[in-house]
Amino acid sequence: MEYSDWIESDKSDRVWLADDMIALAQFAYVNPIKRVMHWDNKNKRRTGCYGEKYEKCYSCDRGVQKIYDYTYGLFTKKGSKDIRYMSTTSTTHKNIQRSFTGLFEENVNPCSILWEIRRGKVKTLTGREVNGYDCVPMIDIGEEGINAMTD
Repeated sequence: MEYSDWIESDKSDRVWLADDMIALAQFAYVNPIKRVMHWDNKNKRRTGCYGEKYEKCYSCDRGVQKIYDYTYGLFTKKGSKDIRYMSTTSTTHKNIQRSFTGLFEENVNPCSILWEIRRGKVKTLTGREVNGYDCVPMIDIGEEGINAMTD
């Protein structure tokens, strides 16, 4: 597989995938940047929450729903040291952290392996399906040890 399936922002270092797209990446770090955001259903867009920074937030005062955004740093191009940023929801974040925990238990650094990332429906902890990213480590952990999976 190639790394080029990522859609890159012209204005920032942000990357994303369209529905049903798959790409490869390597995580730059295991702890995401966490931000509190507001989802304005009327305007169909996210805005930052200023409540923690400035004590007062216009969106909070209007009762606009709060959501949590988790931004992960990724290496999306082979051999490149440029970090790109992928924003995720709580469900995707929890699934990624669960995968990281499993790898740490096997004594594998999640940042040292390649991941296949697919955009589509993912299950929440309660079993609902929501849009998100499914991240699968490209390794096989078996009786013979840990093997990198290849195309």
